[in-house]
Amino acid sequence: MVALFPEAIMSPLLLQFIIVAGFGALCFGCGYLTAFIVTRNQWRDEMIERGVAHYHWQTGKWDWGKPPKEPTAWKAQ
Repeated sequence: MVALFPEAIMSPLLLQFIIVAGFGALCFGCGYLTAFIVTRNQWRDEMIERGVAHYHWQTGKWDWGKPPKEPTAWKAQ
């Protein structure tokens, strides 16, 4: 019966390379995620300061663009 990973293929050097490459990929992924979150928050704060984005407390979502001058939901007709 043929083994899936014979000893000749899975040498200690290959195993060490796989471990180091996996650790490097994990560190790169965590760093990329952290950078994405930080820049997204900075970008959102900048858009709020410019008046482009505002938080709509009734829907719990961020609205983009200028807010309406008067509310349309409770407008008397």
